[in-house]
Amino acid sequence: MESFAGPSLVPTPEPGFGFFRVREAVPEDTPFIMSSWMRSYAGRRRRSAEWHDGLRLRIDRLAAREDFQLKVLCKRDSPGKILGWCAYTWVGDMPILHYVLIRPAYQ
Repeated sequence: MESFAGPSLVPTPEPGFGFFRVREAVPEDTPFIMSSWMRSYAGRRRRSAEWHDGLRLRIDRLAAREDFQLKVLCKRDSPGKILGWCAYTWVGDMPILHYVLIRPAYQ
């Protein structure tokens, strides 16, 4: 899932501002983002392979949109440790939030 050019949903903080930072998702983030997205929809119930395939197809179609963006929340000094993430698209100048995940320890 790549991030595409477009207005940013989250303003970039000033250098040295706070404990956290928001950054664009990078390809190395994809396995965690996809697995957490899929697991959260599945919940605690066992789901069929067809169910998983259908959800993956819906997520892939969303990610293929030109206006699709992923932002990742991380610690300022540890950008590889994902604390949360969000997926969104745009309708005009309005962001449409499709999914947000924040690890429980940081909620």
